[in-house]
Amino acid sequence: MGLSGTIPPHLGNLSFLVSLDLGGNNFTGTLPNQLSFLHKLHYLSLTNNSFTDSIPESISNLTNLSYLDFSQNSLEGIIPPEMCKLQRLQYLAFQYNHLSGIIPSWLSFLPKLEYLSLRNNSFTGSIPKSISNLTNLYHLDFSSNSLEGIIPPEMSGLQRLEYLAFQDNHLSGNIPSSLFNISTLRALSLVSNELSGNLPNDLCANLPSIEIIYLGENQLSGQIPSNLSGCSQLKHLSLGINYFSGQIPASIGDLKSLQLLQLPDNHLTGTLPLSIFNISSLQALQLWRNKLYGNLSRELGNLTMLTKLDLDNNKFTGINTI
Repeated sequence: MGLSGTIPPHLGNLSFLVSLDLGGNNFTGTLPNQLSFLHKLHYLSLTNNSFTDSIPESISNLTNLSYLDFSQNSLEGIIPPEMCKLQRLQYLAFQYNHLSGIIPSWLSFLPKLEYLSLRNNSFTGSIPKSISNLTNLYHLDFSSNSLEGIIPPEMSGLQRLEYLAFQDNHLSGNIPSSLFNISTLRALSLVSNELSGNLPNDLCANLPSIEIIYLGENQLSGQIPSNLSGCSQLKHLSLGINYFSGQIPASIGDLKSLQLLQLPDNHLTGTLPLSIFNISSLQALQLWRNKLYGNLSRELGNLTMLTKLDLDNNKFTGINTI
């Protein structure tokens, strides 16, 4: 719409409003306390504006809210603990702000929450174990903050989860093997942390719907799991910039929907399994800076959908310039 200025306080006089969407405008200033007079609101979206200052505690008076979106503003400070009163909340989006402090454990008191995104803020501390009590969650995103500590194994209790993203933090320790038992997962992104240890060999045993696995830029080691055929819907597999060793498993060729395969900057050895060249859907193959070798001149011609190929710093033959 392109509206600008501040939200007028008398908006709070519209006491029968059940839905208010002012997203995608140029509003500035603070969020007026008068918003809390709109007791019948079920839906409140102020996304993609330029609001500043803190989230008013009075928002907690909107106890009928099921949808709250303050994303893409310049809000700062902590999430007010009074918001634990919003017991009907199903959708909570605060991504792309300047919020800080720890991720509050009282979020687990919002039993109906299905969507929770705190992406791109300045949260510190650890991921609270109590988040695992939000058993209705299908989307959980804490990416691009400054979180530390381990990924709580209790997260495996989120058995409706489809999207899990903790990328771009400072998380450490092993990836809990129980995380790979969330059979509803479609996307898992833990890129750019300090995670270590091995991946379970049966990583794909309970992930029939997984489409995206991003685990690059960590400190993972050991061999790439040899049994990948269970991830039959996988489209993106990114394990680059880690410490994986050994050979690339032939079972990667069983991933008939694979579009992106990123394994660069590891310690992989041996030849490429011929099965890779039968993945007709493959669009990007990145294997640079490993210890791979072999003649590729004939097999590469099978990858007719390929748009990105990077095999630099290996010992391949049969190709002139990659």
